[in-house]
Amino acid sequence: DRSQLTEANWDDIEAAAVALLDMEDFWYLVEKHGEPLTFTRKSVADFDQARLNSWHEPGRRHEDRHAVYYCGTRAIKGGPPHDFAVIDCGGFRAIIQI
Repeated sequence: DRSQLTEANWDDIEAAAVALLDMEDFWYLVEKHGEPLTFTRKSVADFDQARLNSWHEPGRRHEDRHAVYYCGTRAIKGGPPHDFAVIDCGGFRAIIQI
């Protein structure tokens, strides 16, 4: 839960993620407890636009105070469905499969 961390913790996380790849946009994938965790500078609006305009099946979208959730999406025809959450961390977003 983000509320358990201080603003300084989140600043440290952002600085570490940005330092990994100092580029205008980046995708960085790590394994966290066996689950892929991806970082990007793409906005939630970018995800929403791609969902509606280019994904083969847009699936369902809902959000709460922690994240925006995309469920049953298929980016590519014939590909497996994906469920994932996008967590806004200020200067970047974290994406995790759910």
